[in-house]
Amino acid sequence: MEDDNLKGIVTENLNKYGLGEFMLMKQGVRSQYTQLEEYFQKCILKCDGIKKEIFSIDLSVKGVCEAVGIGRSTLYVNSDTLKVYVENRIKEIENIDLLNEKKVVYLEEKYAIAENLFKSTKINIIRLMNVEQENETLKKKNAELEKTNVEHFEERQELTNRIDLLERKFLEVLQGKRDVISMGSKKHYKDR
Repeated sequence: MEDDNLKGIVTENLNKYGLGEFMLMKQGVRSQYTQLEEYFQKCILKCDGIKKEIFSIDLSVKGVCEAVGIGRSTLYVNSDTLKVYVENRIKEIENIDLLNEKKVVYLEEKYAIAENLFKSTKINIIRLMNVEQENETLKKKNAELEKTNVEHFEERQELTNRIDLLERKFLEVLQGKRDVISMGSKKHYKDR
């Protein structure tokens, strides 16, 4: 490939990749870019040749018969043997994964599954953290309620004891064991 052609391709790619202006680079660097592009152009030519070679293969029953010099009628007369053989070999050859395309598709599917699992795991971890935080908040509220409950229980106990005492005094007044003495607005009890 001509040097000017290579320089044009390199200049175009450098602009496309945002790597700077080819003509502003040092001569040694320009030479390295040109050598690299020359190699890449050879690779492209080889790939094009391989593609043409692959697409020139005729893996049809007709194509196989013509390439080998066997008539299709011979193949169909021997449909239990030759035809079965040719059809099975064609299928096997068509299933050869030259460029690992099937493997790439398989790996992309596995990657997508792994990525989805990772995302759902992240979401589950976030949810768990939220639940743990909510759990801590509820534990604090529960402790406060327990403390309030204990205080209310103690207050209730005091009031119950006071009611019991007042009921006993009331019964004593009713039974005549005590006299009620009025002192202003408050009544006092006097033992007999």
